[in-house]
Amino acid sequence: MYDHQEQEQIEDIKAWWKLYGKFVSLGIVVVIIGYAMYQGYNYYQQSQNEKAGVLFEAVQNTFRTQDTKQTLTAAKRLQEAYPSSPLSSRAALISAFLSHKTGHDDDAINELNWVESHTHEAMLVDLSRLRHAGILADQKKYNEALDLLSQNKDPAMLAATLDLKGDIYTLLGKNTEAKNSYQQIIDQSGSQNTLFKQLAQVKLDALGGRRK
Repeated sequence: MYDHQEQEQIEDIKAWWKLYGKFVSLGIVVVIIGYAMYQGYNYYQQSQNEKAGVLFEAVQNTFRTQDTKQTLTAAKRLQEAYPSSPLSSRAALISAFLSHKTGHDDDAINELNWVESHTHEAMLVDLSRLRHAGILADQKKYNEALDLLSQNKDPAMLAATLDLKGDIYTLLGKNTEAKNSYQQIIDQSGSQNTLFKQLAQVKLDALGGRRK
């Protein structure tokens, strides 16, 4: 049982999700786009496939100018022409982000599924699952989201995965599981004061667990 103040804090978390659920895990989205753009540039610099690099450069340029239609078109052209290229998976991540942003969740999920089936990079697969799970959570498909997150194994994505799992458990009223998820972030962060560690501590405190 929780006291009145703690219960109010839990309700605040749920209310926050209701208002801003569409933008949940914004930090994860930023990581995805940043990773896609940065790594894409590196591949472009190193790639022997100059044509794929040129197409990805078009994706980046139209994304920077916030031309959603042209970005989606350029990304699709790259995916169709060079489906096995690492650049294509990054273009698909950008398309998924834009599709979700404009309210086309089915298209976003299709793009994320495309990444999961075409890339051989573990981190990229886990990034896709994170975004996919976030969309499912927005749609209140919480159990499906948790099933998807349970497949994530890449250490680099562990904190983000546990953070989203904790949020979903909180929304389901499974506070013990939520606290365990947040506590794992804190324990595994060690002495590093990361953003996810700070967020986990705030959420853990709201659920009545105040271990520092």
